[in-house]
Amino acid sequence: MKAESLNKKFWDAFLENVRKCTDFYKNTQSGGKSYIKTNLGIGGVAFSTCIRADDGVAWVELCFQKEDADDNRKLFNEYFCEKEEIENRFGDELEWVDYKDVNDKKDIKRRRIKCKNIIFDAKDSSTWKETHQNLAENMAKLKNSLKEYGILKSIKIL
Repeated sequence: MKAESLNKKFWDAFLENVRKCTDFYKNTQSGGKSYIKTNLGIGGVAFSTCIRADDGVAWVELCFQKEDADDNRKLFNEYFCEKEEIENRFGDELEWVDYKDVNDKKDIKRRRIKCKNIIFDAKDSSTWKETHQNLAENMAKLKNSLKEYGILKSIKIL
């Protein structure tokens, strides 16, 4: 099965499952990409739920992808200076990804706060429901861990 087709099936099933227990994904669209975004009404800032089907990994993240790299670094650093408290609230270490050393110009702008990978068998749809649940739980924890800091303090939907 092609990656786009597998991704689409995974996301369709994910949204069907998680919308039963949370409104967070109510305006999120599925597609053939390796991620789905939940926009927050702030350009260039979104929560993303991601998979790499070929590698059998999934994760959630808060991504800063504004046009201006300095804006992304400033937003990222507002959270990074609270790293210990945020990780305590999350209950685990998070991956703090600053692409300042990456040569690809597109990635130089991007920053993200990411949870650890969830390992699953992407080709076995019988494993998806548990993965969906784990992703939704991690997103709720990430969202709740970050909402008191930085730019997210001003968003009422969280």
